[in-house]
Amino acid sequence: AAERLQSHFGPAPSTGIVLGSGLSAVVDRLTNSVEAGYSDLALPDSRVVGHSGRAIVGHLGRHHVIVMSGRVHLYEGWTPDEVVRSVRALREWGIERLFVTSSVGGITTGLVPGSLVSISDHINLQGSNPLYGLPWGTRFPDLGRAYDPALRGALQASARRLGFELAEGVYAAMP
Repeated sequence: AAERLQSHFGPAPSTGIVLGSGLSAVVDRLTNSVEAGYSDLALPDSRVVGHSGRAIVGHLGRHHVIVMSGRVHLYEGWTPDEVVRSVRALREWGIERLFVTSSVGGITTGLVPGSLVSISDHINLQGSNPLYGLPWGTRFPDLGRAYDPALRGALQASARRLGFELAEGVYAAMP
């Protein structure tokens, strides 16, 4: 998949963005864009309504990015390895920063539909893990900085500058 990304798009931009439900309009903001379907890139194709299953490389403002419009999920019947294949391929291709978005429920008092939350950690309650099986990279990676504090700080500063509240929370992943 990394070789196909390279072949189709050329050198990797430094930033990747994975869009969850309801955020497909981000694709419309890209300029000078080139796209490919996930299946053309040897990636599993999303089966969720609203997830187009397309990778688009272009400019978002002054930033050169790849936007993954949708993703695959365990609840669709994909294996953990298939669920993380695109993230691994992006990293192998050369992506340095990855922003993953998701439309989820919340249990924190004060959160209402449409609230934005910056994730500071996660709890895997899915009964499976992409670290099972044959190793890819470090067998037991340090997840203490999986949600980069500097990037989260930049998100908080941007939210304040734009005048909206960005909550912080722990993501509980469950099927």
